[in-house]
Amino acid sequence: MQRMKVPTLFLVLLTNACSSYEVFAIRTQLWPGDVTRDVGIGEFAVSGARRETQEDFPGALAFALYERGFAVTEQPVIQESMMSAGLPTDRLLVESEAGLLGRGFGGRLLLQGKLQETRTRDLLEDREQVLLEIEVLDVRLARNLGSIRTFATDLAGFGPRENLEMARRSALQLDEMIGEVR
Repeated sequence: MQRMKVPTLFLVLLTNACSSYEVFAIRTQLWPGDVTRDVGIGEFAVSGARRETQEDFPGALAFALYERGFAVTEQPVIQESMMSAGLPTDRLLVESEAGLLGRGFGGRLLLQGKLQETRTRDLLEDREQVLLEIEVLDVRLARNLGSIRTFATDLAGFGPRENLEMARRSALQLDEMIGEVR
């Protein structure tokens, strides 16, 4: 009976080390050459996630962008600008609405998107998969410049550490997108 426990323990240890992250970016050909590193954090629609994940992600993204040298206008300030421009604060903005926001926010890029968390169960444990989709909107030109998609698979859980890891990978990708234009 003890011989059965060793392979099972090894299998459990092996599955805990299998989480991975993948990042994909799509940049339009319309990306202007004069884009600055001033970004605002807009709305993030969250599904399947716990409440703390929803509240933590915009802050994690702001921190990751600060680390990469971006000037960041955080979500509460963006929401105030949205309200003063008569825009809804409970959903993602369309391109034309982002153009209206530009007057009150003063930055160039608005990041908004969706965070979807899915839990799968198997015989040994629960695992989580997370999809983060970020739209990059130019508020001065009122158009979508691209998107960043980050996939996290086979996570043992999704908390502040994973939030920050996804935010850092997304911030790096945005930095590379801006660098490709210059």
